[in-house]
Amino acid sequence: MRVAFAISIWSRGLTADAHFFHVSAAFLASGKGYETLSGDPTANHPPVFSLILALFDLLGLHSIGEQRIAVSIATGAGVLLLGLVGREVAGPTVGLVGAGIAAVNPNWFQSSGILMSESVYLIVVPGILLVALGCIKRPAVWRFGILGLLIAIAVLIRSEAIDFTVLLGVPVLLIATEGWRRRFQTGIALVVGLLLVLTPWLVRNEIQLGGASLSTNGGVTLAGSYCPATLNPNNSDYGSFNTGCAVGEYIFLIKHTRPAGGAKAYTELTLNQAATSRAETFALGHLNDMPGLIVARELSVWGFGNQDFQLSLATAEGRIPSYERAGRIVYWVLLPFVILGMAVLVRLSWKRFLVVAAPLVVVGLNSAIFYGSTRMRTAAEPSLAILAAVGLVAAVSFVVGHRHQRSRAGA
Repeated sequence: MRVAFAISIWSRGLTADAHFFHVSAAFLASGKGYETLSGDPTANHPPVFSLILALFDLLGLHSIGEQRIAVSIATGAGVLLLGLVGREVAGPTVGLVGAGIAAVNPNWFQSSGILMSESVYLIVVPGILLVALGCIKRPAVWRFGILGLLIAIAVLIRSEAIDFTVLLGVPVLLIATEGWRRRFQTGIALVVGLLLVLTPWLVRNEIQLGGASLSTNGGVTLAGSYCPATLNPNNSDYGSFNTGCAVGEYIFLIKHTRPAGGAKAYTELTLNQAATSRAETFALGHLNDMPGLIVARELSVWGFGNQDFQLSLATAEGRIPSYERAGRIVYWVLLPFVILGMAVLVRLSWKRFLVVAAPLVVVGLNSAIFYGSTRMRTAAEPSLAILAAVGLVAAVSFVVGHRHQRSRAGA
């Protein structure tokens, strides 16, 4: 399905983020480094997806179409991992059903064809869940080290994944181990795994950009999230993202302000810092609007917001409208089974439920801070698939068991 989708959009161009990944990968493969078109070092996006595309480039897969096919094949690993997570959570039937959902759901396979970093995010997040479940079942120092490594890789795909450290790593640490000495050992392993992956990136950014930042994309995200348009309940993009605000803020900063410290011109890092600072100031000046804004963001990310605007936003990100609508239908069909699956899994094992539910909390928190959209929900898709599978299997088992009881009673 992934390859067929990639072939169906073979001649389609790339949007801004996907174009960045494709071009930066070509620069990396040619030995120029992680740069922009102007030849300047960049941290506009974390580097993992560009590195993967650079590997394909070195293997001779240079064109957009070839890389679409390669990514589509590679990201099928996410389906396998999702199945393994389901088996660990509630048995092989749940694993197979969950993997089936992941295989055919447009919310999973679209990102591979349009060359977005979410495609590999949907490999790493199931991997995180699988290792976290292993930490609970068989706690070992090395498992926590691997959990830290995987969380760090997720951060270098999408920087907001740093929340997994606190919202998944720490709870697993507390419920999987006993005694503060053991918890200290496993906690150190988690942190060491995290730092082994993140430190080279942070040091590189400190040297080349002037600051140990995970990404310089936060400023534009906040600028588009905190502005009069997104705080106005009468606007279609209430609680979401306004591109005009983001672009306008950067134009204003460049034309009408000067960097702090007397520098003559903004750098990528200082521009990001200035935009972040102004967005934070704007938010603090509108604290009374924040509760309603956060509710609107949560409604949007979980599919209850303005669907027409969400469709236009997804299209601007490179998603295909017809597949986006199909993904929305799949989401709504599965949602009742997700809710049922939550109830069943809590009774089956509250510890496993905490692991599976952690990405939902991560998405909810990040949406409250930034904005709500289908793309922002990506980290929760593995959990939604697992919970839906648990609910589906439970519902079918109940129906089959009820019919069997009626047959026996009739006999």
